[in-house]
Amino acid sequence: ATLMKFNRFGGVEWSRTLGLASTSGNSVGISLSPNGVYFVANVTQSIGTPISAFVTGGVNVGVFHISSTGTLLLNTYFGNNTTDNRGYSIASFPNGDVAVAGDTLSGGFSSFSGATLKSYASTIAPYASFVMRLKSDGTALWVHYFGGSGSNTRSADRIAISSTNTIWTLGYDSTAY
Repeated sequence: ATLMKFNRFGGVEWSRTLGLASTSGNSVGISLSPNGVYFVANVTQSIGTPISAFVTGGVNVGVFHISSTGTLLLNTYFGNNTTDNRGYSIASFPNGDVAVAGDTLSGGFSSFSGATLKSYASTIAPYASFVMRLKSDGTALWVHYFGGSGSNTRSADRIAISSTNTIWTLGYDSTAY
């Protein structure tokens, strides 16, 4: 994942690469924070000292906070050792918390301890969407899983936060309701 900061005239102020180009995964979402930017990436390896450890065996959702000068402030990972989990979008709350949207092919995160799990079903189906909220220090507050069963695929692809701190998501579902 590579993050670049440009000034208003198009000049590059700095560039930051996290991980190796061949294994670091792809960055898919970015959001401003009070002192830099947050971004979400789908990663296959860990860097730095994460808040929540990388889970080997599949793609993890990686959340990164970078200062306005390019310093890595925090990174954390959410995954499961059976298959892939993907984050697609990230949005910031005024207090610095973030919300992340994506999907899980593995029936949930094994690395989401200490947080509230919410789901419409008693078990989390493969191919389910998720929305999660993290505190500004990178610790998990809650994750909500929804959809997915059998060949039904659901994904939360975009996320936004309103001025009243309501979370909105946009995605797709392979079954019409």
